[in-house]
Amino acid sequence: MLTRDSGEDNVGVMFDTSHALCCDEVSSDYVHRRGQRLIHVQVAGTDRMPPGHGVVDWLGGMQALKYSNYQGHVTVEIGFHTCAADPDWHAREAPMSLNGGSKRS
Repeated sequence: MLTRDSGEDNVGVMFDTSHALCCDEVSSDYVHRRGQRLIHVQVAGTDRMPPGHGVVDWLGGMQALKYSNYQGHVTVEIGFHTCAADPDWHAREAPMSLNGGSKRS
């Protein structure tokens, strides 16, 4: 792994749920494998929808972050896959989904 091969303690890994989804990677598996080197997490649902929309296993991913004692930031990258996206809707929807609320349409 690049972080190990660098020989430096200050080299880490970023995790992006959208990239994992494109590679058919299970979010929780990625976090468990990279947990100690994880320095940033970026989340989005399928097609850059808010977390909780689509096929990403949010509960498993968030539990894996908690289990690995991840202390960094989680940023939400959403909505701008189309000019018709309503940024206010996306901003309201994301925290509710990450906090375990039910999906809204």
